[in-house]
Amino acid sequence: MSPGTRDRFEALYLACYPAIHRYALRRTDSVGDVADVIAETYLAAWRRLDDVPDGDAALLWLYGVARRVLANHRRGESRRSALAARLRDELAVGQETRPADPRTDALRAAFAALSAADREVLALAGPSRTESADESAKRVLGGGLGGGAPNVTARAPWREAPPPARTAPVKPGVWGAAPPNVTA
Repeated sequence: MSPGTRDRFEALYLACYPAIHRYALRRTDSVGDVADVIAETYLAAWRRLDDVPDGDAALLWLYGVARRVLANHRRGESRRSALAARLRDELAVGQETRPADPRTDALRAAFAALSAADREVLALAGPSRTESADESAKRVLGGGLGGGAPNVTARAPWREAPPPARTAPVKPGVWGAAPPNVTA
């Protein structure tokens, strides 16, 4: 980079920055967007410094660049908003709301009484948003994991768990009944 190139860019920046700042400030919603518009405008000016006209025409050239930068910014924001709306709609499908289950408080209390390691095992193997706790208990403890994994895979942590976790009483009504195949 020649000293003349740097001097020319610095002179352009110092002369036009206040006007470009006001231009971006009037047309954006946040200070961060103003900074982005200014940065991208001057980056384009730096890359194309040989194309920047001299004198008052330089400010008009920078206004044109800033206008295109703003248009790109708005298109990007529009795409991001449309994507976010589409994702919200997709995630909302299938998440029907169920009435509160009276067993939930008892299940949460039992879960909280377990050790951190036991909670982690159950959280990893527990119900997903698409299956009930009863379905999860059957899948993990007695009904198989699907995909050919043996039942013993999920039950191994229970066999290796310390006695309080293995022998914790399961109250009827929390799971409907004691989960099958849970033995010390």
